Amino acid sequence: MKGNFKFKTNLELEIFSLMIAQLMVDQFQISDDEAIGRISQFWEGKDLLGSIDVIYHEDCEYWANQIYYDNEPWWRVEDKTQLRVRKYPKEKK
Repeated sequence: MKGNFKFKTNLELEIFSLMIAQLMVDQFQISDDEAIGRISQFWEGKDLLGSIDVIYHEDCEYWANQIYYDNEPWWRVEDKTQLRVRKYPKEKK
């Protein structure tokens, strides 16, 4: 998998983002391109560089679910098939 993210990365963030993408591919049965695209869509325009950034306070599983599901309390739900999936690609306004 190659990361062509639409946000600035350093080596640490690139690796972290690729780990999230791989988890999304495995967990949600989506393509590599879709996983990379969903992560890019979620974080595009945000400055995530820096060793103390809040994104590293959560693990890859947290971010995979947060990025995939549409503002749902996914951590409270046993049957995730009941959750809404975030639209991808995002509809242009």
